[in-house]
Amino acid sequence: MNGIGGIGKTTLAKWFARNHLIQYNHVCWIEVTKQDSTARGKLVAGSLREAMANNALLFSNLGLIYDPKEVSTDQRFELVTNALRNLPGRDLLVLDNAGGDAGDKVVRDQLPQPPNWQVLITSRQSLNGYKVLALGTLNPLDAQSLFFQYYTFVCSVQEVTNLLEAIDYHTLTIELFAKTLEAHYGVLSVGDLLRRVQERRLNDP
Repeated sequence: MNGIGGIGKTTLAKWFARNHLIQYNHVCWIEVTKQDSTARGKLVAGSLREAMANNALLFSNLGLIYDPKEVSTDQRFELVTNALRNLPGRDLLVLDNAGGDAGDKVVRDQLPQPPNWQVLITSRQSLNGYKVLALGTLNPLDAQSLFFQYYTFVCSVQEVTNLLEAIDYHTLTIELFAKTLEAHYGVLSVGDLLRRVQERRLNDP
């Protein structure tokens, strides 16, 4: 699943895993993220190879010895992917927020393969070698429905429509704005927030 940040890739992947759990013997979820020191510590896409090779819990669950001092990253990646490939039954591997190395042929070939495994990857990048499901912004009706899931007070539907249009129907922003307005009812209105968006004053305390 490919799309910009905050569009709903991880949410959709979680929904898929939850709703199809009964179909799989094993489910493995790997968050392929790292701290970006240049972006004030926010999480960004990292190396798939490193995320799997440095996941001590995954090693433990597979009955493998995790020894980063004695075994290289590449060797640990090979060990863990080989152990996954040898698990019996029908299994699901979810790689959330993968970076560009997930599209490298060498990495792709090491991952568990069909028919025993399904691999679901979320990424902000379009990766080579996979069937791509591109996620875009919500349509206006779904955007409005999402907004009113979190904002329960009476307000002008036209102002909500204008606000949603101003933020390009971006999923996470809709949720955050609706929750902010709900929490600050009586202090901050939909119209106030719309004006701040239009005037680019979202950093206003």
